[in-house]
Amino acid sequence: MEHNPTNNEWKVSPVISTMIGGPPEAMNKESIINKLISDIQRLVVQGEQQLVIQTNNGQQIQLERFAVAAPSPVTQNIFS
Repeated sequence: MEHNPTNNEWKVSPVISTMIGGPPEAMNKESIINKLISDIQRLVVQGEQQLVIQTNNGQQIQLERFAVAAPSPVTQNIFS
């Protein structure tokens, strides 16, 4: 992707997809993601927690950061 700061829009390079057939459900998901990536017009980060993707056909997708708490530290010898 290449950003144009003059109009704050993104230009997407051609997307390469799987060249061999997979399960229909997986191929359909890949097709949907490829279409989304190909249509990106603008990316906006809101408060470092959300990414808003706007497409050139008027769709908007909002992704929210998901943080999983770190596991508790191991305080004993696990090899004994």
